[in-house]
Amino acid sequence: MAGHHQTRGILGLEGGGTKTTWAVLTPDEKIIARGEAGPGNTLLLSDPAFEKLLRAIRREAGPDLTAIGGAFAGCQLPDEKKRVEKIVRRIWPRAMTVHIMEDTRSVLAAAFGDGAGIVVIAGTGSNVAGQKSARDPVEKAGGWGHLFADRGSAYDLARRGLEFVYDQFDRDKKISILAREYLHAAGKSSLEELVPCLLRDTSKTVVAQWAKCVFTAAQKGDRNARRLLDETAGALAEKVSYVARRLRLASPQVALTGGLFENQSDYVACFQRALRRASPRGTSFLLTVPGVFGAARLAGLKSIPPETKISEKGKTIADPARLAAFARAATEQRNPRSRGLDRRSIPQLVDLFIREERHVEAALRAQRRPIARAAALVAKKLTSGGRLFYVGAGTSGRLGVVDSSEMPPTFNAPPEQVQALIAGGPPAVFRSQEGAEDSRETGVAELRARGLTKKDIVCGIAASGQTPFVLGALVYARKIGAGTILLSCNPRRSLRVPVDVAIDLPTGPEIVTGSTRLKAGTATKLVLNMLSTIAMVRLGRVRDNLMVNVQATNDKLRARAVRLVCALTGRGEADAQAALEAQNWRVTLATEALKKRSPRPQHAHKERIGHI
Repeated sequence: MAGHHQTRGILGLEGGGTKTTWAVLTPDEKIIARGEAGPGNTLLLSDPAFEKLLRAIRREAGPDLTAIGGAFAGCQLPDEKKRVEKIVRRIWPRAMTVHIMEDTRSVLAAAFGDGAGIVVIAGTGSNVAGQKSARDPVEKAGGWGHLFADRGSAYDLARRGLEFVYDQFDRDKKISILAREYLHAAGKSSLEELVPCLLRDTSKTVVAQWAKCVFTAAQKGDRNARRLLDETAGALAEKVSYVARRLRLASPQVALTGGLFENQSDYVACFQRALRRASPRGTSFLLTVPGVFGAARLAGLKSIPPETKISEKGKTIADPARLAAFARAATEQRNPRSRGLDRRSIPQLVDLFIREERHVEAALRAQRRPIARAAALVAKKLTSGGRLFYVGAGTSGRLGVVDSSEMPPTFNAPPEQVQALIAGGPPAVFRSQEGAEDSRETGVAELRARGLTKKDIVCGIAASGQTPFVLGALVYARKIGAGTILLSCNPRRSLRVPVDVAIDLPTGPEIVTGSTRLKAGTATKLVLNMLSTIAMVRLGRVRDNLMVNVQATNDKLRARAVRLVCALTGRGEADAQAALEAQNWRVTLATEALKKRSPRPQHAHKERIGHI
């Protein structure tokens, strides 16, 4: 919700490394407004940066508030709390109460109010924290970061799972169920091939995405995967016992929160079994109240409204307006030309598919100008040393992966020059990751982990034009000054974000309603072909229309390299192959080497150029 609000209310703030959530409530517990802003780890923000963040929230939440509860990552030491409070009071000078705390306080308040209890956070990272009351110090165990293992986190599970896989392979050369899950997720056929894929990005967020492989393998009966789940859940339960002992809680109540608990019921069960061993009198439950309302509670909110709760799977219940926007999308409409699809013969179906492809060319022609502007912008950014990031989910994300993966072998481009980010990470390339696309902040985190700068450009790919993962990434890219392109197949999209170029392809309804891997997918791939290929042409990685920077990594490509050198120099195949072998099969280097030896016969070049 946006806009100024005249009713004086209580503001709750919860700032973390990825985002800051906020909500304004009346004293009688009615929600006036709520929203999200940029990262809020105060240790990583200078005074001007933190003030800028709060001013952005003030524009939405309003200037006139009675009380503010602010919970921020990094805000633990007294001096840091004083610094933060001073800035908050400068932004909202009329607030009578300002209560600043570390972020675990807000989660504890959301779960237990003023009472005693312990929270276990298990997502990308992990942490265990507890309180005797809201007035007493917080006792913590863990949460030191992945450099210190972050036991029980998704990062810990993924990394240790890989350790099990390679240890077993070293021992007996066996490919376990768990190993097959990692290979399947990466689209690789051997553990040797998997290594460079894993090492391409070892950031905490990316590594954590492989944790899904451990859960899938455990469900299929892999003993190491089951053992790993039990061990990591047990490590969290042990930390609960440490905190409970220090707090002198004989029968601790334990609230579970974070992506692993919210999305993996098996992990909840593993933890509950471990808790019975570590703290026999302890009880646990899944927390369904966002921490931002806990912050408001500590600032004076008497109770938390029921509508703040999240669903059993831990996802915010979809906004009706957003659902309506999806329903109106051109790609979600029924195609009158494909009615009775299930009653048609195979030849009739083939004819229908061929006829429908006409709409792809028409859609591309209709968007010729914005496609050209987008191609020029990509070429400009890459020529200046920037990078191109494709961001998408599902089919759109996979199309980005396909196009980016072809840049090194086709044009000898550095792998980091064109990258693809898909919601759900590498496993989503081969297996659908439900719900991964619904988080704006995840798209932001992916770009931040790759060090996006204003030299780069982000191309958001979304058939509906409304995917939160994509829109969040585009908003972030725009904020830091990077180039932005949105590629959709929905000219009627209502959820709009400011971008440098918007390409809305009018491909129309699909043969199978909503299946955007069909016409929308075809049109999208053609646009990606244009953006990347035109950029590579402008970068000088193509000579005439020849693939002179091809990486000759197999017999077919080595044969092509020989033909290229022959065509460019007029020399015979034996000379061409010898030159290529001397230059590590680099066509451009082999060509230059042969040119230095003798002039190129022009007639031979013209004769051979058409037979590459």
